[in-house]
Amino acid sequence: MILSANSIDHATLTLGAMQAGVPATPVSVAYSLMSTDHAKIAHIRDLVEPAMVYADDGAKYATALAVAAANGAEVVVGKNPPGGVEATLFEDLLASVPGDAVEQAFAAVGPDTIAKYLFTSGSTGRPKGVINLQRMLCANQQKIAQIRPPNAEDPPTLLDWLPWNHTYGGNYNVNYVIRNQGTMYIDAGRPLPGIFDLTIGNLREVSPTVYFGVPAGYAILIPLLENDPQLCESFFRNLKLAGYGGASLPDDLWQRLTALSVKTTGKRVMLLTGWGSTETAPTATSLYWEVDRPGVIGLPLPGIQIKMVPAGTKMELRIKGRSTWKDIIRSAMPAAWKIPTTPPRAFASTAAWSRISNSRPEPGCMSARCGLPPSKRRARLSRTPWSPATTAPTSACSPGPILPLAANSPAIQSNNCRSNN
Repeated sequence: MILSANSIDHATLTLGAMQAGVPATPVSVAYSLMSTDHAKIAHIRDLVEPAMVYADDGAKYATALAVAAANGAEVVVGKNPPGGVEATLFEDLLASVPGDAVEQAFAAVGPDTIAKYLFTSGSTGRPKGVINLQRMLCANQQKIAQIRPPNAEDPPTLLDWLPWNHTYGGNYNVNYVIRNQGTMYIDAGRPLPGIFDLTIGNLREVSPTVYFGVPAGYAILIPLLENDPQLCESFFRNLKLAGYGGASLPDDLWQRLTALSVKTTGKRVMLLTGWGSTETAPTATSLYWEVDRPGVIGLPLPGIQIKMVPAGTKMELRIKGRSTWKDIIRSAMPAAWKIPTTPPRAFASTAAWSRISNSRPEPGCMSARCGLPPSKRRARLSRTPWSPATTAPTSACSPGPILPLAANSPAIQSNNCRSNN
């Protein structure tokens, strides 16, 4: 269970846990630092029953650590061990020498191994846990790779602040960098007055090739780009595409960002978006061609089927695919994650939950070199050769036919690969 924000140690711990077949549970920093009773931390603790709890600063997270570890979990901190609690320093974990147990654990990791427990915001009640399997994460990135625009095929460079406890930042962005052998600069800024100054300072030093954000962030960024030619030049210097999620980008911001790209580079930057959720790990539909207005969520990714079904006065969108949360019950799964059993034809019926195929996909592979530096520091994962998909991607210029990702496709047939620090 990880309480603190994005960092190199956070990434190392997450990837290490996933390599050993241990689910990682990153939770919102607000649950630790903006709560007085830490009820959401206690709720998540009781559901996942963590064996280890981590925070980068033991003193800063002292109260939250005590609540999260109340069931006897080991406390690990990056610095400042909290008083009254026995804690292990993260650097001591890094000094550990892997043995045969690690190899055996890694060998047991497969497509249906739980990679993460991600929790929804809890805006309508207590946070709700969503299981993300290894299969879901690997399949989703392969689907994205098959429709990636040709101008974005080089290893990407991202400057990113999106929190890793959310599927957009933690699954889409981090895995996108790993899958495509890219570099990620961890941005300590946020789209808030004053704090966004950190992002602006970083954008003066780093010219991303891909930029992902939310409308609130673009609403602050675009006026600054309009009034600062040097910042604007740095932002667009290497930019090949920009993406937005969480909500539709207002038309005014769309037009202004497009105008800035034309003024600075002589051409429009490709603006992409899509639709997804924590349960779809995260992308289900995506744009992969240029459009002339915001709010278009594109078409289903390869291997994804969608269906609109009447639900009262509205329409319910149902998803079917290998990167969707599977509706099977596991004895080791906490009761809070058990979803209703659905009939075999649930996808075609009026049942409330979609059902995916029961066929088992082959193991996926995510191997990479990846930079995750805060400020000037840089950390990379060692690179293992990646076997590219043999299925040709569709054109990025028009919404042509989407190629299916079959269970026996060479695109997802590969030996499990690892990423070592």
